[in-house]
Amino acid sequence: MNIILVHSGSKKINYVIYTLKHLIKFKNHNIYFIADTKTINFLKKFNFKNKINLINIKSLKLGESHIKFRANTKLDKKSLGGFWFKTLDRFFLMQNFCEKIKLDNIIHIENDVLIFQDLSKFKKVFQKFYNIGMTFLNFNLCVPGFVYFKNYKKLNFLCNYITDQNKYFFQKKNKTDMYILGQLYNQYKNNEKLKIRLLPTMTPDLAKINNIYVKKYSPFYKYHKYFDCIFDACAIGQKIGGLDRKFHKHKGPYSNPLNLFKMENLEIGITNSKKIKKPYIKINNKKTYLLNIHMHSKKTNYFFNSKNDKKI
Repeated sequence: MNIILVHSGSKKINYVIYTLKHLIKFKNHNIYFIADTKTINFLKKFNFKNKINLINIKSLKLGESHIKFRANTKLDKKSLGGFWFKTLDRFFLMQNFCEKIKLDNIIHIENDVLIFQDLSKFKKVFQKFYNIGMTFLNFNLCVPGFVYFKNYKKLNFLCNYITDQNKYFFQKKNKTDMYILGQLYNQYKNNEKLKIRLLPTMTPDLAKINNIYVKKYSPFYKYHKYFDCIFDACAIGQKIGGLDRKFHKHKGPYSNPLNLFKMENLEIGITNSKKIKKPYIKINNKKTYLLNIHMHSKKTNYFFNSKNDKKI
């Protein structure tokens, strides 16, 4: 599996160090970090023993769809450091890189997403059931903290969709990556050949206790049995670590009201092992492990801090 992270801002992102440590700790390989020169020089200070491939943005040639996107988008390039613009621009940066070396089995994670598995274990599952796989809070809201592309051509499909097929979003400043990817899924979810599907963010048992164990909601848990674990779009990470205080005033654990299943009574725990800690949810005395945790708060060192072992 080829794992790609992107940072195109000039600010230091100290929290990504623990994101990278998690990937290495769980024996993930082929990790690429696309970033500006300043960020690359910052990352070089840490002893990753050449396990992270650093790709300078300056080395990437802008593709046709990337040029078109930048020319037409109405997303604000200055507000919040161009945050919402960059959340979409990252896909084109990845496209420029992946197409250049003809990459396949691509997993993109955001810089605050912690991985608790060797992702290569799931290669056959991804390849069999997905061309594009994404995590969703609800049917309309994708949280692209974890996205799978079967190959660079599927990533091209997404980028072409953004530029050519969804010009409406360029006319609305408030339309973000989350809404655009949500639109992509809803437009093509019934096209079985395209295999644009949701990654499982719940189990059938979790659906049952939330009274949503019906066909309509099956895309959220349909492929759980093949992974034998679930993905976190962001709701579980927010319940554990709260919100990013740079954007939100809320303090402490947060139950996201937009999430499909209720967080208030969800039992979340961490394995007792001192060497490798894994988060899980517990329903009817049955543990289901999390493949990832999206730490919206940026407290990515949480699972490296032993004092948090029993706090969830």
